[in-house]
Amino acid sequence: METHEALLEKWNAHRLTAQGFSEIFLKAWKSTNALFFKYEAHQYYNQPDDPSFEALTEGKLYKAARLISEQIMADKHLYESAKAHGVRLVRVHAIKLPLSYYLQYEFMSYLTSQRLGEEIRVVDLHKVKEIGIRDFLLFDDRFALVHNYVPPTNTQDGGWLVEDPTALDYLKQCRHVLTERSATLDNLVIPGVPLP
Repeated sequence: METHEALLEKWNAHRLTAQGFSEIFLKAWKSTNALFFKYEAHQYYNQPDDPSFEALTEGKLYKAARLISEQIMADKHLYESAKAHGVRLVRVHAIKLPLSYYLQYEFMSYLTSQRLGEEIRVVDLHKVKEIGIRDFLLFDDRFALVHNYVPPTNTQDGGWLVEDPTALDYLKQCRHVLTERSATLDNLVIPGVPLP
């Protein structure tokens, strides 16, 4: 299996700063017509300057969940716009059990995202070990954005723009595998996930 780094090099992916990543994401979001797909493989993400994340780091899990839910609801118009334009929103998160403290928090936020129309799916990380690329966004199969998370804290530092047709074919195959092997939250019971 080719590594994340080797794949990006082979694809001649274009490195983006944090600002460049955000700008392309916003343009892509507005022009997406059918499917927005997001894949997450990390068990922890550092989110500086985020009140809900700060509450989490203070050990206040339920306060963190409430705050992140409020933040998601503030973006309700984006979900409604996607639905109005017939855009399907799908997120797959590959997880390890037992769930990390961070993922317990994130799973509670998923309940809000799901109510707003995002299809949340979960898969055991060990069942998709052949997926070499980590954390990517696919917009209507036209192009992809791959996040760059800096270890050990997994703080995002921009990412890469992927437009190579061969690379997009690979990512579409990844999407198929991830979707086929994952389950929706409605069909999932995970020990250790507290509900609000």
